[in-house]
Amino acid sequence: MSARPLLALVAAAVLGCRTSSAPPPPAEPAVRELPVQEPRVDEVAPAERRLPADWRERGAWDFEAYVATLERAPWTAGSRFVLAAALDEQDAGSVRAALLLAWGADASRELLLAHLESRQPQPRRADDAAEVVAAAALGRWGDPALAAPLARLAAGTPPHPDLEVRVECAAAALDLGETSVVPFLLRVLHAGTPAELEDPGDWPPTETLAWAKSRAAEALSRRAGHPSRFRPDGSFAHQMEEADALARELGVTP
Repeated sequence: MSARPLLALVAAAVLGCRTSSAPPPPAEPAVRELPVQEPRVDEVAPAERRLPADWRERGAWDFEAYVATLERAPWTAGSRFVLAAALDEQDAGSVRAALLLAWGADASRELLLAHLESRQPQPRRADDAAEVVAAAALGRWGDPALAAPLARLAAGTPPHPDLEVRVECAAAALDLGETSVVPFLLRVLHAGTPAELEDPGDWPPTETLAWAKSRAAEALSRRAGHPSRFRPDGSFAHQMEEADALARELGVTP
């Protein structure tokens, strides 16, 4: 699957189903310096692309059509500055900014990773949409060097404060070959079932687990080489059986 339909799917999904927010991490994490300073003049170098002036105001269909025309190419310094600032606003513009940066070059990749590593808490359920899109984009970048920082965001100390961002970071890391996140993804599948007693989650209790469980199961199943059979609304027995089957297939003791 190409990156474009995946990112469109993730963007649509995150706007419809989010978790409750988590408190800030107990320790202040290291935050990357954003590698973009506000330029005085946004000059366009050869092969660079400038952000359209109406990128925020375009209707949803027009914006989608514009993104569908993009190929990976560097944004101008001024465009990156605008998009990096938009990521912090936790609104629909933030999701658009993440999607546009996903079609940038290495400097855009660094902006997406730096934003995730800032570990910003999301007060409202939909506020993590841009972070989920950013994680999915990094997973599709295809650079194995991104696997370790994504794994730390998923299951490091401290992890990202939002569960669904953690799941998408773990899925991206696993796609890039980092198997250390498998126990965390299995723990997500155990959440809310009797198996949680033996494998408790390290996130605040939440009743909105369907999206996180579905994404975790998809990532694990993809690694195992088959489509996901996991139903987040299935019985406890079904959920635990599928989690155990995935654990065995991936060499983890259930």
